Amino acid sequence: MKHLIIILALFVGNTFAEDKFPIKLTCEFGDTSFLVNVGSIPRTTWVELHPSSKRELNAVFGPYQPNLGQLGDKRIYARKGNKFKQFIVTENRIEFKVKRNLDEIIFFINRLSGGITAYPGTHGQCFKGFKEYKERKF
Repeated sequence: MKHLIIILALFVGNTFAEDKFPIKLTCEFGDTSFLVNVGSIPRTTWVELHPSSKRELNAVFGPYQPNLGQLGDKRIYARKGNKFKQFIVTENRIEFKVKRNLDEIIFFINRLSGGITAYPGTHGQCFKGFKEYKERKF
């Protein structure tokens, strides 16, 4: 009986564990990597092109639209001014939007598998922490 109570106490204690923010991730979409910083609130959440990636964000998430500002390798923040309608961090998923040109990119991250989808239609994989690529694979 004592063992059962101890096991239940450990389970209940871990169930209510809170996330430590920011949640830092490196997400890979094909040959392009991004740093994703998930803050406790939308305005501290951002996406940035990893220094090892030479492409621009527009090349991954859609064509550049003239006169709307080129994203280059700048950080894209999720801000209140983006008409932020969803910012969800649960035990199993992270979901947030960032503004890009006239569109919004919606990020869905599965916290169990590490899979990420950036709507519309870009799929990839995330890893915990900001990854440093030091060695070539081949």
